[in-house]
Amino acid sequence: MEPKELGLTLGSPRLVNILVFEPEDEEHADGTIELITRDYAPKSIQRDEESVKITLEDTLCTIELTKEKDCIVFLIGINHLHDDYVSKNWQEDLEYYRRQVQPVLNTLPQNPILLLSVFVGSTSSLGEALKLVEQYSEYVNCYKPSAGLADGCLLAALRGIATETGAQFLRRELLLSPVNLTFPKAKHSVSELLAGIKHLAINLGKLDRLRRLCQPFFPQIDPAEADMQEKIEGIMNRIRQTEPVEIETLKLWLSEVMVRFSSLSLLSGSIKRDQIAAETYMEENKNLLSQWSETSVEGYPTNMTMETMEYNSVLKPFTDFVGRTEALRTQLETVSDMIRTYLGIGQQEQSSEILKQQVKMLHTIENHESLLKRLTWVVVLLTITLVTLEILGALHVM
Repeated sequence: MEPKELGLTLGSPRLVNILVFEPEDEEHADGTIELITRDYAPKSIQRDEESVKITLEDTLCTIELTKEKDCIVFLIGINHLHDDYVSKNWQEDLEYYRRQVQPVLNTLPQNPILLLSVFVGSTSSLGEALKLVEQYSEYVNCYKPSAGLADGCLLAALRGIATETGAQFLRRELLLSPVNLTFPKAKHSVSELLAGIKHLAINLGKLDRLRRLCQPFFPQIDPAEADMQEKIEGIMNRIRQTEPVEIETLKLWLSEVMVRFSSLSLLSGSIKRDQIAAETYMEENKNLLSQWSETSVEGYPTNMTMETMEYNSVLKPFTDFVGRTEALRTQLETVSDMIRTYLGIGQQEQSSEILKQQVKMLHTIENHESLLKRLTWVVVLLTITLVTLEILGALHVM
């Protein structure tokens, strides 16, 4: 895009890139500071464990590394060497800053989860600041920004910025303009707001990472729900028939229902855990935005309004998924209870039938024993009779 005279002068223009990475990029991140220091060693101004400042021709570049528990954050800022520099063509200066800082960005890990760019420039009035918002929106090809006044600065957020082809990360553009502030006051306000913006960026990156990780599961609820409903209806229809269901079939149904219930519980629990984490990130960001006591400006929705709408949009798939899986779990619990009831009745009937057969068998055995006893007595009597006859016969002979 050809630079052009934009009719605005910006005091102390500055570009800040905040990049959030996965925690597994820590080793690469540690090496990045060393690599930058080695490449720019002759121009290094200040160096410590987690930051380095270097001069790039007539600009000053600051690289800060922050290690969070579950992410790595780089803050790379670039501005003119002289704090009192005034830009008469902010677009030309911004392009220059981007060219100057690109070699530094190229040394970073290649797969951030979020890139948030903040362009800072002081304006002399609110009208000038709003004019800058319009021009910057056109510059980044985004025509629906949100904006509000916080701590004497106009802060505008621009969404829907296209990332490079194939890039899998969230991209945001912010415009921060101190309005008619003295240099010390503007420097303090920008510093405080950037600290908050960095925290916002970290939570936005984590939130978007959760959304991406869970996204493949959300569409699965429709076919899973249809399949389970079909299975549940089949079981219920079979149970309603007058012909009793075999015990082995009931056992098979119960096993299948419990397997589905367990799988659904694990998945629902996992998504519920991520939903709670997402809600935590959202609440932290909303609390931070509230602390800024943002004042609205005519013609723009506030940043709080747009952020809240976006957070609700991100959270909705989590809430819908958990709600629908919980409903399915309740249905499966009801069906499993019903199957257990019928299985219990069937087993009782089976036990009762077995008991009847055992009683019948005992009666048969008792009858056989009674007959055996009678036959035994007959045999005994016959034996006694025969012995008596033999004795009498013997006495007669004598």
